[in-house]
Amino acid sequence: MLKKSSEFMDFESWITSSREELILEIKNNQIFQKLNTKLNFSDQEIWNYFINIKEYIEGKTSKINKNKIWFLEISRNPRTNQLEFEYVLNKNDIANEFLLENNFELASISRPSEKEAFEDIKIEEAKHFELFEYRETWKKATNTRKKVKLDFNLGLIVEGELNSLRNKVLSSIAISFALKKYKVAYIDVNYLEDSLKATFNNTDNEMSQIIKRMSDVDVLLLTEIGFRTYNSWFIESVLIKVLENRLKNKKLTYIGSYYSLKDLDSIANTKDSRISKFAMRKLKEIINSLCNYKIWIGF
Repeated sequence: MLKKSSEFMDFESWITSSREELILEIKNNQIFQKLNTKLNFSDQEIWNYFINIKEYIEGKTSKINKNKIWFLEISRNPRTNQLEFEYVLNKNDIANEFLLENNFELASISRPSEKEAFEDIKIEEAKHFELFEYRETWKKATNTRKKVKLDFNLGLIVEGELNSLRNKVLSSIAISFALKKYKVAYIDVNYLEDSLKATFNNTDNEMSQIIKRMSDVDVLLLTEIGFRTYNSWFIESVLIKVLENRLKNKKLTYIGSYYSLKDLDSIANTKDSRISKFAMRKLKEIINSLCNYKIWIGF
């Protein structure tokens, strides 16, 4: 009889073994035995799905698993009693890099400056109580293995000076949502303005596409608002348009600003007489509706 083992037979042994020997090899594998206590495989199922089970066992072997992005999970449908196979993203650095590379929209404009997830950054409760409390609320709302509809009411405006935690917080939130498989756009509005100006002479409607992608992405983070002043075109045709679209469709949105919401008029270029007080009022009202939470984090 073959010995119990967590290792699987080599290829040469596999191709020269009989049906009964292969089934027995599977049954004596320690990794399979743990799975079998839950799913109760028949011999016929082991034979029918031998390749899948072999892949599952190899995926659970640490030497192989640590360098793979995906691994196979096996379950049994409680309604049909049929075996089901699903590829699941691994929890390792390679898989995380894959998620970050694939889940950031408009990364050519800007990307998060931080590498840590929101759950992991240090926030002193005594010094930043509101932020600490928000993170606890955020954790409860997003603590799920499955990708679910995001809670629009988690929207947040973070106000703070240049050297404050503002950018670190927003960067880490962006990282967390990307790792949770949501499409995320982390946009420095100053780089955005420069990028859009560069499209003025293009005929391929690139500006409209950028605005649409910002409007539609699962999570939008607009950062560095107030680093410089903006003209009427950028405020009315870009910021208001994107944020109004997101409000209409209840899309989760984060804002990072040097100014508090009540002082946001300071971002308007005073040399541009076309900026109306009504436009600035509208911008503030939209942000107020998008961002249920408002936190000043100071230095």
